Amino acid sequence: MIPKGQSLVWGFLVMLLLGGGNVWGKTNFQNLLGLHAGYTTGGGLFYRHYVGKNFAWQVSFFPSYQQEPPYFSSEESKLLFLWVGTMEQWFLHFTQLNTTAMKGMLFVWGGGSFAYQYTSMPYVLENKREVYRVSLGGGPGFEVVFYDHFVVTVAGGYAAAVDMPGGFMMNFTFEASSGYKF
Repeated sequence: MIPKGQSLVWGFLVMLLLGGGNVWGKTNFQNLLGLHAGYTTGGGLFYRHYVGKNFAWQVSFFPSYQQEPPYFSSEESKLLFLWVGTMEQWFLHFTQLNTTAMKGMLFVWGGGSFAYQYTSMPYVLENKREVYRVSLGGGPGFEVVFYDHFVVTVAGGYAAAVDMPGGFMMNFTFEASSGYKF
């Protein structure tokens, strides 16, 4: 049996964390498009969807293809790079910043990415190479919404990445994005 004083404290904490504010629920804008860059969560164009007041998920996508004319051989050099990532945000409503033109809130995030790189350089002895990278990470972040539409997100944390063939890394990570909420 929980004493009455402790149940009030726990109830207050749950309200603060999950439903204390409605900064993100005041508008009907649940979608966000923009540019994202992060070691852990990918980069390039991104789409974010806000689910209620407490959660948002995002996917980012960066394809790149380069082809150079032959310099030292009869074949062309090629580089194919594909980077796909995801980021999930859990907003902490007790950290709201609310003014007429700006709204901000801290969040906790988790996410990951997959990168594929294919390089073909005929004038090099080992002329073809494929590299895969899988990254996972998480940490704290801050999101600011200007005039209900313009969003800037900055996050940091810790990440782990595995490169195939061979290689493992753990380090601090930095994620940033900006976009238009509609």
